[in-house]
Amino acid sequence: MMRNLQLAIFMSFAPLCLSAQMLANTEGVAKNAAYPSIAKPNNETPEQARTQVISMLNFFTKSAMTPDEAKEAGIGEKEEITAANNKINFINYLGKIEIVLNKRMRKLEAEDSRNKISMVEKSELLRALNILKSANCLAERSNGSFVKQKDYDGQEIIAFQLDEFKGNARYGFVESYREGFSRIKKDQVYGFVNYCGDEVIPCQYETAEAFNNGRALVKKVAWFYTDANGKESEPLFNVADAQALKNGISIAKMKDGKSALIDNRYDATKKTTSDFYDEIKPFSGMEIFKVRIGNKYGLISLQGQVKLEPNYEAIEPSGVSYLYKITQNGKIGLMDTEWKIKFAPAFDAIGDFDVNGLAVAKEGENFRLLSNRTYKNSQIYKNIGAFNKAKLAQVQNETGNFGLINTDLQVIADPIYFNIGEFNEIGLASACRVDKKCGFINTKGVEVITPVYEEVGQFNKYGLVVVRELTKDCNKNKVCKTDIIYSKMGQVIIAKANEKDVQTMKIHYELMDTLHSDKFVAIKMFVNDENQGFQLVDASTFRLITNTPYQGISPYDANGILRIKKDNLWGLMDTLGKIILPPTYQEIRKLNDGLYATKDEKDNFGFIDKKAKIQIPFEYDEVKFFKNGHCVVTKGKEKWGLINKFNAKIVPLAFKTVAVRADQYEMTDDKGNIYIINEKGDCQQNCQKFEEFRKKANK
Repeated sequence: MMRNLQLAIFMSFAPLCLSAQMLANTEGVAKNAAYPSIAKPNNETPEQARTQVISMLNFFTKSAMTPDEAKEAGIGEKEEITAANNKINFINYLGKIEIVLNKRMRKLEAEDSRNKISMVEKSELLRALNILKSANCLAERSNGSFVKQKDYDGQEIIAFQLDEFKGNARYGFVESYREGFSRIKKDQVYGFVNYCGDEVIPCQYETAEAFNNGRALVKKVAWFYTDANGKESEPLFNVADAQALKNGISIAKMKDGKSALIDNRYDATKKTTSDFYDEIKPFSGMEIFKVRIGNKYGLISLQGQVKLEPNYEAIEPSGVSYLYKITQNGKIGLMDTEWKIKFAPAFDAIGDFDVNGLAVAKEGENFRLLSNRTYKNSQIYKNIGAFNKAKLAQVQNETGNFGLINTDLQVIADPIYFNIGEFNEIGLASACRVDKKCGFINTKGVEVITPVYEEVGQFNKYGLVVVRELTKDCNKNKVCKTDIIYSKMGQVIIAKANEKDVQTMKIHYELMDTLHSDKFVAIKMFVNDENQGFQLVDASTFRLITNTPYQGISPYDANGILRIKKDNLWGLMDTLGKIILPPTYQEIRKLNDGLYATKDEKDNFGFIDKKAKIQIPFEYDEVKFFKNGHCVVTKGKEKWGLINKFNAKIVPLAFKTVAVRADQYEMTDDKGNIYIINEKGDCQQNCQKFEEFRKKANK
């Protein structure tokens, strides 16, 4: 049952306590660490202190016994209450618990188990017995300076206010309670006080360690043990200095300078629990210890078992909790917390592990990557760069060429490149081969754009890039560079100009980072550095919409038509790039009521539809816009009128002005007379004279 007590307060392993002889500055360190956070006096009563002790001990006993055993022992909720409230009952109750604890201890000792779980359980029992002995004093107290506080192991207790000693010049050192007792130094010698602040083990020792499984190492000329009753053991054989650890284990420095681990029975057995070493120091908490023989180090457990033979010049932390650096014959390797060698000592240096679990190891003038996830290492490289957001790092081989490696130490791109750029947001990086011809690779190492170009630009935000190729015999035997446009998938969007064009002109492209009509990427074209207009590429499909540059391209309208301008003439094109009307008109205005006002080569206006079919002949000097199916037009000076979409003259072209007024039209003649018709063409004002204009026009 005791194996289920890993959360009990007695499982809290104590920190290291150093003796004055073993470390020169022990007292100064102890003074700084002796006072944990103690609440201000809150007038806790001895009754409350007793209740707290019973709760602590019962957690242990209830876990150690069945309900029937507890009932038989007289340990239950009813007994707890009366024990806390009655001094005599408290003493009796502690006696019952002591019987239970000792019974369990005898059983463990009969089993003579040396495994770790048994050691922990024995340690818990001994600590519980010590707390019980210290708490006996509470039966005699009806008042006192009791406060809630944390003991050395972090357990909340109610005990004597140790701060009261601090103001007394006689006390040079006061330590928190541990196993029910506080180690103090008074008048330059050490002793112990209980939960009531009573000096139950008089201050008489030259030095003393804290209680460790029911016994404390003390020194008075020689080293020996004392228990919670102050009973002293025989002097410890051959021990010159000692340091308490946990579970009853201590480090003993012998008179010949050697060190070994001993247990709390050493006074009787005179046998160490470990071999002898030149030095023993805690290495991994209180479980593993670093030992030295000469200038070589190894590791042993708290039980004295050899975990790593002392064959290493150094054993050090690696920066991660589960690996340690080991040095052998001047070379560094790594072992895990099971003390298994993960990387044999073969490196001159090993750097810190990064967030990917990788560290750079130096091997002569070269480097490898070591993984603490797979415990594999990479190939050897001349240089290794940092990993980027794509979890790729550049590596350089012995010839100086660059490649890529991922965090799984897989080669993504062989080292065949003169240089590799940074990966952009779309996952591509420029890559130039040793012949300095460049292209692009993706994060899988695939050459999306083959490195055959003298220059490569940067991809725009929509996934297009301009590359440049040398072309011979251009511009009077000078070498020229001609442009090609690729998509991020490696598609050629605009190929290089043919040789005939290159002989006489120099073509370059410039990408734009703004969308045309929220759908197309615009590309500017230059010939001999002169802007020739721009072309469109569908941003989603990377389909080239225009096969030639245009001076102007309007946004597409409700018909899905774009008006295009080339050589100062206008035409129509749909959103798939189909030319509906080649640029042949001087002007094409934006869509109005399903029609386009268009100006021909004679400067006359008419109207065409979305298929470029002429719906209203080119016979007008100027046209306005359609509204309610009517449009104001003119044919000659002061010859304004109104037509419908069938070119019917709703208002004869005979007026000085025609103005649109909401749902009606207002005309004036050359004499200033005003005429008004409604949207249906019916006269509303000055109708007799207006009808004369109509009759004359219809003859």
